[in-house]
Amino acid sequence: MEKKFVNILRDPLTGNNLNLVVFTEKEDNIIDGLLIDTSLKNIYCISAGVPIMLESGIPAAFYQQYEKEVGKQKDLYPGIKIVVAHQSKDWSFSHEWDFFENESMGKTWHMTVEDRYVKFLFENQVTEDEVKSKLILDAGCGNGTHTENVSRHCASIVGLDFSESIFNAEKRRTSKNLLFVQGDLQKPPFAEETFDMIISNGVIHHTPSTYTTFLSVSKLSKMNGSLYLWLYSRQGNLGWRFKRRCFDIARMIVCRLPGNFQKMAVSVTTFLLFNIRKLLGYHDDFLDIKLDIYDSITPRWRHYHEPLEVRGWYLSNGYSQVLFSSWETWYGFGILGKRKPGKI
Repeated sequence: MEKKFVNILRDPLTGNNLNLVVFTEKEDNIIDGLLIDTSLKNIYCISAGVPIMLESGIPAAFYQQYEKEVGKQKDLYPGIKIVVAHQSKDWSFSHEWDFFENESMGKTWHMTVEDRYVKFLFENQVTEDEVKSKLILDAGCGNGTHTENVSRHCASIVGLDFSESIFNAEKRRTSKNLLFVQGDLQKPPFAEETFDMIISNGVIHHTPSTYTTFLSVSKLSKMNGSLYLWLYSRQGNLGWRFKRRCFDIARMIVCRLPGNFQKMAVSVTTFLLFNIRKLLGYHDDFLDIKLDIYDSITPRWRHYHEPLEVRGWYLSNGYSQVLFSSWETWYGFGILGKRKPGKI
């Protein structure tokens, strides 16, 4: 984590600024340290360069490594609440992006990072020159490859994700104007009206409530800033809806399994689907299908929405100039809005 990004972060529970305590650093890059709420109530850690801004607390491994240093802060500020997260998060998207890393996949959702950047410009209705001055939030950045690529074109960008994939993204990071944060989109660790642009591709429909998460994320845009979402569509013909229902039934079972059993279910489903499609004359990439299957049968939540429904969310929460992309696709749709002064 580059030290300059401390001013962007906030306590996700209180909204307060954070004080930085550095344990290890290399030049201006913080490797390990603490972030302490200025009201001296909560404490968070920076581990392997990633601020962990979760209510669940400081990971047990970090606390064991720096128990004395953390204890010193407790002695200085007795009111601080130190929460140690002893249980690791068996989060399905962590397994999905581990698979991406292990297979060294060059594409995400069948697109190269260059393809995704061209699509990013089109969907957000911006030019390369306009992007140069923007502070951007990638809300649910996944493997971080797209975030890293955008960082080469913009002023600064923050990639936020709940999964452990954020640590692999940080290991690969080369840009100094990029911050990766582990956090919850329902309790984002940023102040309202922070970002010029917010992008969230296929993420908030995987939270307990798409609308509740929308409300949290939409407040982070500056006035005259923009918010782009890509969401699953409820639309589609009878055949597609039947297929989607079958995957949803499978997901309700698989998402409750331990991680290793989820991986096994994904592998078996991918093998069957790949070979069925091969017999039907399709020429698919096995790894691409496997990444799609992870997304289809392992998430705890998977919500579907109508374009006009989501347009109403934008308009009732201070956004205007609401535009759609990919309106007619059976799978999902993109929607872009610009926040106007005087509301929210």
